[in-house]
Amino acid sequence: MKPGGWLSFLLYHQALTPEDIYAAVNALTAEQLQVIAADIFAPDRLTTLIYQPQ
Repeated sequence: MKPGGWLSFLLYHQALTPEDIYAAVNALTAEQLQVIAADIFAPDRLTTLIYQPQ
């Protein structure tokens, strides 16, 4: 298993190589990315942090 492959193995029960990940990302269409982005950046999932140093 390549370095970093342990996480994909724990989550998906398969070791994904960087090449596997690259191929999967390149296979995405613009429409699929828009659906994913809409889910990630949905207004009910966003938070705001206001940092005021003392």
